[in-house]
Amino acid sequence: MLARILVNGQPEAPQTRGLSQGSAAAGSNDSQADVRLTVAERLRATATVVGFYGHDPLLTTLAGLRRQRHEMDASMRRLLAYGREFTRPRPYTLVDLADAAGMSISGVRTAYDIEDITQVADATGLAAITKQSARGSTR
Repeated sequence: MLARILVNGQPEAPQTRGLSQGSAAAGSNDSQADVRLTVAERLRATATVVGFYGHDPLLTTLAGLRRQRHEMDASMRRLLAYGREFTRPRPYTLVDLADAAGMSISGVRTAYDIEDITQVADATGLAAITKQSARGSTR
């Protein structure tokens, strides 16, 4: 369930966990294919940034990290929305979510909006417990 929320309908990127000592020593074709797919994905991600920054490795790396931070922020918002709006029989507490996310309670309360709730509903097929459409959010 959480993978659907995090991925948000996009194919999951290959994991590099196959690069541990055991699997690297084994040299399996699956782990080699995973490594190739990971490298190809990184090259594609870099290529989308290269057009603006040329071939400057510092600026390209910074822009890539900024994009990753944006994606992580969006994932956190969707997970917070899931924890507050979709879990049954009752939502996670604001205190627990704030502690886990490294946020304040009021930060959790305003972190996500109706768009994030809609994305979680679309990804999971669940209906939100509360009606947050009337709530305003300032991100």
